[in-house]
Amino acid sequence: MKIGIDASSANKKNRTGVEKYSYDLIQAIKKVDLENQYILYSRNNLRGNLANLPSNFSSSILKNCKFWTQVKLLKAMKKDKLDYLLVPGSVVPIFGALLTRKISVVHDVAFLDYPEYYSRLEFIRQKFALFINTRFSQKIITVSYFTKEKILENLNIDENKIEVINIGLDMDKNIKSTEVSLVKNKKYIFYIGRIEYKKNILNQIKAFEIFNKEFPDYKLVLAGTDGYGANEINKVISNNENIIRLGYINEGEKKYLFKNASIFTFVSFYEGFGIPILEAFYYNVPVVTSNYTATAEVLLDAGFTVPPQNINKIAHAYKKYASSEKIREEKINKGQLRFQDFSLEKEAQKMVSIMV
Repeated sequence: MKIGIDASSANKKNRTGVEKYSYDLIQAIKKVDLENQYILYSRNNLRGNLANLPSNFSSSILKNCKFWTQVKLLKAMKKDKLDYLLVPGSVVPIFGALLTRKISVVHDVAFLDYPEYYSRLEFIRQKFALFINTRFSQKIITVSYFTKEKILENLNIDENKIEVINIGLDMDKNIKSTEVSLVKNKKYIFYIGRIEYKKNILNQIKAFEIFNKEFPDYKLVLAGTDGYGANEINKVISNNENIIRLGYINEGEKKYLFKNASIFTFVSFYEGFGIPILEAFYYNVPVVTSNYTATAEVLLDAGFTVPPQNINKIAHAYKKYASSEKIREEKINKGQLRFQDFSLEKEAQKMVSIMV
């Protein structure tokens, strides 16, 4: 079996979200499938460990151009006579389905429920990408049952065309913790992700301000790059000296911030999965997340789920952790057990089984 993988998103220098998912999946497939032939397609030379290819893997550099997927990737797919093309972080080629079965991964469809949190251009881009992947893929992978149900609610698609494969996480134990001086020796609630409306940052800030009146020794640490609505959010942040705003952080800094955090807050309006929750499990940080979207599906009872619109309930969840070591330990222990359900190796094996 000859399988192509669009590695363009996995080959980004600073990987977050979909890029990290794509990278981790490819690295895991390298370990679990030593028989089938794989070709990794990218716009540039493969970076770092992505370039370490087993004997059944090869790479193909397709020079960047406009409509790279629909032109260069399509042409390569036909030339290499692929049995399958896996696209974990972008859109599939529209044509070429007669010889090659195409598999796409849909991570979330937040724009359908919250169009107001997207610029007009981004909304059109997301809508077009979903149309292409659902119309021209022979199999659609979603990373949660929540996302699958949302697709079925909004589009006329055969349910059997969609397969759910949860994201797995394989933590790199060799990453060295890098001190972040701004938080050294401080108690803090930690958030990592884009600073944008969709992530419900403003309500989490309001909840923190309520919590902070009772627990004034805590800080709120927000790490991540700016997204849609960041200008307004950053203005609110700048008015509170107990909120520490960090931009993009590297893996060493992320490890330090998780390991020293008292609480992890991830109360988004919408998530297709929620990888940072798994990271919090791994680093033994108790979690507060939304009772809506896929995060509740990931968390189960290994933390507190709250309505994202209710700032008092968010604040109350923070208070529970801050005032009871027993509750903290109980949820941390459940998080450790829950983490074991999300194996990257199992994720890769399921993906391979769909193709072979």
